[in-house]
Amino acid sequence: MIIAQLVPLLLFAQDVRILSVCQVVQQLQALNGSLITVQGAIAPGVMVIQGESCLQHVVVKEFEFWDGIELYPTDLDRRLALHYFSFAAPEEFRRLHSLWRAAGKQNRILVCTITGMIETWTPMTLLIDKHDLPQGFGQEGRLPARMIVKHLDSCQERTGRIHSNEGGPVKKDR
Repeated sequence: MIIAQLVPLLLFAQDVRILSVCQVVQQLQALNGSLITVQGAIAPGVMVIQGESCLQHVVVKEFEFWDGIELYPTDLDRRLALHYFSFAAPEEFRRLHSLWRAAGKQNRILVCTITGMIETWTPMTLLIDKHDLPQGFGQEGRLPARMIVKHLDSCQERTGRIHSNEGGPVKKDR
């Protein structure tokens, strides 16, 4: 039993390159399905780890997506996950959710380093449906990817605002 508890810790104890949200967003196709470690900011109101002022954005069929990654408790189907989260979300996600709620009550931002599996649509043209509406992740399909949280490495609160292309996806002017 003790060995089974130590295995996840040993996996995360190895030297791991920490990516910014901007780096992940720029390499989504290559990273899809990979276990990665990402650092970014999580604002009150949405369980999204965000990049700050990314220079390159995900653009599909004239839509520019928000520079962020939805944080997700499980790789279950979205309909099942809502029920699953209520009762048995993985411990690491519950810990992150608790920190996020506490910070949100004080209108503070969390800066976190999180390890998880990155997911996006393949091919990325599937981020836009046949009616040219966004079908990404998160609220209203605004995000190009989600991360199944496996391990919360660290989190610190800070004041201020996240500077990103909030509100996307937006149809780009021609």
